[in-house]
Order: sequence, then C-alpha cells, then structure tokens
Amino acid sequence: DHDGALLITSAGKKVLQYNYKTVYPPPGVDTVFKRSGFIHPLWSPDGNVLTRINAPDHYHHFGIWNPWTDVLFRGKIVDFWNLVKKEGTVKFVRFISREQGPVFSGFKALQDHVVLNDPAGELVALHEQWQVKVYNTGAKMWLWDFTAILNCATPDPVTLKEYRYGGFGFRATPDWNDQNSHVLTSENKTRKDADASTARWCMLDGAVNNGHSGVLFLSYPSNYNFPEPMRVW
Repeated sequence: DHDGALLITSAGKKVLQYNYKTVYPPPGVDTVFKRSGFIHPLWSPDGNVLTRINAPDHYHHFGIWNPWTDVLFRGKIVDFWNLVKKEGTVKFVRFISREQGPVFSGFKALQDHVVLNDPAGELVALHEQWQVKVYNTGAKMWLWDFTAILNCATPDPVTLKEYRYGGFGFRATPDWNDQNSHVLTSENKTRKDADASTARWCMLDGAVNNGHSGVLFLSYPSNYNFPEPMRVW
C-alpha cells in the first residue's frame, strides 16, 4: 500500500496494481478525466505492462475498469464511462478487506457510481463491490479472479440498458497494434469478426518490450448473458 495504490506481488514480481487514489490526466488535459478505482498496471510474469490509461484517443480508458454507458436512473440516462459528458463517474470509497497468504492475496473494495449532473449535487446511484484474488501459481503465469457486485444506493431502481459495450473494460498496452498482436475467442473468431459476438473466453497476445505476452479473459458460467457479448476494437 503506497501513495494511493495497492500493489499485489508474487515472489517479488509485480502482478497488478489497484489505484484507489484519484489519478489525474496529463497536464493540459481537462481534469474531467480524473478517476479512481481501477487496475493499472497489469503485468505479465516477464514484467511487461499489458494495460494503459489516458490514451490520447480515449482519455477515459483506465486499464481495467468497470464502466456502464447507458444507465437509466430517476428518469434520466447517465453515462458513467464517457467522462467528457460530465454526467457520471466512479469513485473509490473504502477497502472492505485486504488479505494475503501462501495460496492467494487480494482485496475487497467499495466503489460508488456517482451522478454528477443531479440538481441536488453529486448523487450516488450504485454501490459496487470489487473482489480481486490473485493466486499463487508460480512464475509462468498469473491467475486472478475478478468479481463485481452492484447494488442500488437509493430506493430508486437503476436499469443498465442494453448497449454495444459496458461492464468489464480492458485497454491494452500501446505496444500492440493490428500488425503485431492477435485476438482469438472460444468461437474461433479473431479481431476481424469478434466484435459484437459472444464467447466463453477471449485471448489477446502480442509483441511487447520484453518478448511476447498475452492475457486470457474467462467468463464465469453463471455470469449474466453467458456466453458474454464483446466489444472488440
């Protein structure tokens, strides 16, 4: 725990970092793009960073985060992802627990989805609990579980409307492009045709500074809409 970030390591190697302190965009960029409650960096066992934040084409991308775009609350649509709209954001509130040991280490964190344009001021629409567990698997690969639980923060209902993207988000390293990286899904789809498809898992890999690394996302069978729809760009 150092300078607003919780770092999880295994045998001295960095695995992932959860940022609970508000991170501001680069100098000269509108501070509307500040954000807390996200994972970056995510490292490979070789020490390659696989995530990115504040990319110039999308300052609202934050490594690994959980954004919702088309949310109906109190008769209005709120966008908690596209921060430039100044409609909503997500903020870290507190740690519920932190644990470490020989089998796994991890944390539970409470985050709030905050409506920014309510006439009464900032208003919390959703409470979100993150649980992250990183398992001791040795040096060849990292294995970790991510669980998010959403609850209404007021007596009023919240509707996550169907949209082409939303939910679990991942922004990849700038080292990857369409020439040196690959996308493969459980349905044998690639970057060309994976977008808007559904899958049980999705793998991304490619060339990085220190050789070749990748990340495999596996959807839990009891997840809503499993196999899950994906936005691949």
